[in-house]
Amino acid sequence: MKTSGGVHEFPHQLIEEAQENCHFTCTVEVHSRLPISHNPHSPIPPYPQIVHISAKETCNIYITDYTARTDLVPVAATIAPDALAGRVVRVALSDAQTEAAQALDAGDFLTVRNLRLRTAGGTLLSGRLGGDQRLLAKLNPKASGNAELRALLRRKEDLESAHCEPKQKKSKADRIARRAAA
Repeated sequence: MKTSGGVHEFPHQLIEEAQENCHFTCTVEVHSRLPISHNPHSPIPPYPQIVHISAKETCNIYITDYTARTDLVPVAATIAPDALAGRVVRVALSDAQTEAAQALDAGDFLTVRNLRLRTAGGTLLSGRLGGDQRLLAKLNPKASGNAELRALLRRKEDLESAHCEPKQKKSKADRIARRAAA
């Protein structure tokens, strides 16, 4: 653990590698952001979801690095699709992190410093992030210098291709038959 600008630097890890109650740094995609007072089972527009949150209010962000673990707090289907089950972490933000979250949109890529996974009233894990330091940093997905972001984008692409049905190739005979029938 190093310090940088008054903030402890913890090792970069995938969410699937993180240990309970240990700080770590990770590279993630924002899936949605909601006030903690929001009922995730209430009808809301389909994901990705962004709701305005006052700077004084605590909020949850839902993030993924596209790795899976079985001990995460489940996320409602209104927040994330079934394909991301076990891959989305609910992170409760407080202090300056809530204000920083105002600049986040679904689909943004971030480095999250000093994240900690803790049990949420049982045995399932969710994240917590607070304090006055800058712990959320947006990343440019077009920049090529960040190996962790490149790896996340590959995992995302792999997951998306695994959950999409391959397009059936239509033969030339099929196209000719359809035109003849029209």
